[in-house]
Amino acid sequence: YEGTNGIQALDLVGRKLPAKGGAHLMSLVGMINELIDAQSNHPVLAPSFAKLAEARDALADVSIFFGQIAKSDPLVPVLNATPYLDLFGQVAVGWMLLEQASIAYPKLEALCKSKGVKMSDAKAVAALCADNDEAKFLNGKVMVARFYATRALGLCRAKADVLKAGDKTPMETVF
Repeated sequence: YEGTNGIQALDLVGRKLPAKGGAHLMSLVGMINELIDAQSNHPVLAPSFAKLAEARDALADVSIFFGQIAKSDPLVPVLNATPYLDLFGQVAVGWMLLEQASIAYPKLEALCKSKGVKMSDAKAVAALCADNDEAKFLNGKVMVARFYATRALGLCRAKADVLKAGDKTPMETVF
């Protein structure tokens, strides 16, 4: 981190989030929704898309909370700007990784089929990946997205709950 992270976070909550009545955020949420709707029944990535949906909802909840509380107590969004930026980034990265994985999976499936490998046979897929750079790349896209959904997107609701607590302890500290 460097000092600019805080500046970017303050710009996000102070200018970008409320701009055009939240239209930019709603546009992003709309794009995430399109992907989730298209892939929610994916044979392998469905649980990851469920995590993305939970993370999207967590981000939306905090964003609405910040928009409401900013009118009466603007310190709450300001004090929580950097962790909000982190949450926002986690959701955005999860969305992009899952979009890439949803593109990679059918290509991996077709490659496996052309090589006589069943996608349900993890050892055979691993063996193909060991010998085939394209399979390794495509499988990596799927695995990274699954890992990220579990490890990063799975934490978003807890982060949102902390941000919505509205803690202003730093402003109450006596020096």
